Amino acid sequence: GKTVAFGLAIASTMLGLDKQFAQPEFPVALIVTPTRELAIQVSDQFHAFSSGMTLRCLCVIGGVDIRLQATALISRPHVVVATPGRLMEHLLHDDDKRVAKCFAKLRILVLDEADRLLDPGFEEDLRIIMHNLPSKHRQTLLFSATLTQSICALQEVNMQSAFLFEAYEGLNVVAHCAQRYCFIPAKMKDVYLFNILDVAKKRGLRSIIVFTGTVRVCQFLYEVLSYLGLQAVALHAVKKQRHRAASLARFKSGEVRILIATDIASR
Repeated sequence: GKTVAFGLAIASTMLGLDKQFAQPEFPVALIVTPTRELAIQVSDQFHAFSSGMTLRCLCVIGGVDIRLQATALISRPHVVVATPGRLMEHLLHDDDKRVAKCFAKLRILVLDEADRLLDPGFEEDLRIIMHNLPSKHRQTLLFSATLTQSICALQEVNMQSAFLFEAYEGLNVVAHCAQRYCFIPAKMKDVYLFNILDVAKKRGLRSIIVFTGTVRVCQFLYEVLSYLGLQAVALHAVKKQRHRAASLARFKSGEVRILIATDIASR
């Protein structure tokens, strides 16, 4: 729902630019997302929204040749979807300021999953990005599924100028969604998890996601389940981008039923 909210609005804005839309002087919109997978997903949605239009969307993420990305950036795409770390790299290594100049007339900045982007881990990246973006004539939009303390603090600081919209309709858990909590000793968790996944496999459940708190635990569970004969894929930040994309594709296609993931997948 969030991607539709800003994606369709941006696509509609593009149509209103008339002749400027066909040959933009600068990118019109920049969407910043916390993970590569989310950036790819948002980029794919823009391609779907702009079907029949000449809108060009560029995805700027790590794991891809940075020189090819820089060349694509200065070729004036309409929309740029980027992760903070990779966009910061472009700006820091932009000796002739060609990449920074690309955003000189940016009209729309979207911080998708703003609750995550406002965490301290992204603070330095966003500071550099914001320093290189124009502050005048730019609309900044923050989208989040949760209201965290950082967002509430930002709302209080900008109370006079910020517009807050909260969508409550349809946020209740669907009636057929069953939630279970299992309280067990920590050293028994892996045994119980294997049993649950094994039973689920026998019952023909199509897909299961297991979230872990760290990369180490994610990889450990993947290796343990594979050793015990349960086919699974792992998704975490240490994996190379092509391996992450392949794991996600295998899970989404139904080839593999079990996905072990860090919070990358939750985003």
